[in-house]
Amino acid sequence: AGPSQIMSRELHEILEDIKSQLRERRGCSIKQLARTFKSNDLNGDGNFDFEEWSMVLNRAGIFLKTQEMARVFKAFDVDKNGKISYEEFLVGIAKGKLTGRRAKIALKAFGKYDENDTGIVELEVLKSVYDPSRHPKVLTGELKEEQAYKEFIQQFDGTRFGKKKERLRVTLEEFMTYMSEL
Repeated sequence: AGPSQIMSRELHEILEDIKSQLRERRGCSIKQLARTFKSNDLNGDGNFDFEEWSMVLNRAGIFLKTQEMARVFKAFDVDKNGKISYEEFLVGIAKGKLTGRRAKIALKAFGKYDENDTGIVELEVLKSVYDPSRHPKVLTGELKEEQAYKEFIQQFDGTRFGKKKERLRVTLEEFMTYMSEL
C-alpha cells in the first residue's frame, strides 16, 4: 500500500473523529454547533460553501485535514448545490437517511421539547409525549406499556435504568439518529 492509502481514512472514521472532537470539547454540543453555524451565516440563507463550512467547524474546535474536510463536505452536500446547510450537516453527522423535509420536521419536533434550548431533552418530557399504548407489541400483548417505553428509551446512548437517581436525557444528535432509523 502506498502512503496515500495508509493516510486515507474511511468516511465513517472521519465522522467518528468529528463526534469525538465534539465530545472532547465539553460544552460544545450539537446545539452549540448550530449556534456557531447561525452566528457565521452572514447572509442568513443557512447555507455554507466549502470555505465557510470549514471556517465554522474550525471555530467550533473541529479540525480535520483539508482532504478529509472536502470528503465530508461532498458526502453531506446531498442536493449537490456546492453548499451545506445545518440540516445537511446534522443528518450527515447522525449518519441518517432523513430527507431535508424530514430533517426539518425532526429538528422542529425536538426543539418543541428542548425547553431551555440546550440540545438536550429530559426523558421525562419525552415520556409525557410518547404513547407506548400504540406500540405494535403492546397491541398484541407481547409487551406491557412500561416495557415498550423502556425499549423506546433504550434506543438512546447512555441511557440507564436502575437505582441511581440521575436525570435521563436525549441529545439532539441521538434524537436525529433515532428519527433516521424509523
